[in-house]
Amino acid sequence: HELKTPLAAIGAASQELLRLAANGQDAQMLKDLAGEIHDGSHRLNRVVNNLLDMNRLESGVVQPNREWCDVRELLQSAIESERESTDGREIRLDVPENTPLALIDHLLMEQAVAKLLANAGSHTPSRLPIEVDAECSNGRLLISVSDRGPGVPPESCERVFEKFYRGDSRRAGGLGLGLAIARGFVEAHGGKLTAENRDGGGARFTIDIPVRVTDEKTLEAN
Repeated sequence: HELKTPLAAIGAASQELLRLAANGQDAQMLKDLAGEIHDGSHRLNRVVNNLLDMNRLESGVVQPNREWCDVRELLQSAIESERESTDGREIRLDVPENTPLALIDHLLMEQAVAKLLANAGSHTPSRLPIEVDAECSNGRLLISVSDRGPGVPPESCERVFEKFYRGDSRRAGGLGLGLAIARGFVEAHGGKLTAENRDGGGARFTIDIPVRVTDEKTLEAN
């Protein structure tokens, strides 16, 4: 379904686009059809990337390439990468100014956070914000992505990280791989990813990884 639906949309839209373009007709319709093709391509790209990432994790080839990363910049990058999937929802970022540089794999951690954001975007009402928080202390980096959606059934706080688990499929599409992949990337860092319900409603997903830290002055001095 997740492959056939966007493929069908792309095929139908491109066929109609070719017909209208040949006659130079209906500029708005051309724009709408191009949008359908774009949306279908984006959806397919996400499915394919998730399948490839899951295969990498199961093959045991994911090894973090650690580098000194600015945590705020990493989170901002993840937020920007998911602007489309969060569909204009407000995303509040809270990172203390004195947060040190952390030695992590920027790409893997950015992708893990991005998948949490995509999940939050699929469950959060459009009028409510998604919150991203980070703190680093005692050799551990904590990153949380919180929403005000329906929350997670208590019995499913672990099941949500299983492959192909989608919970209430009426609320969100997808293959049910995003959270499993996010946990795999976090565990590759020797950390853990957990889910819990928030007071007042909604869910919070928290990344907890051990890290080495430094500051820019120390790094420049070396």
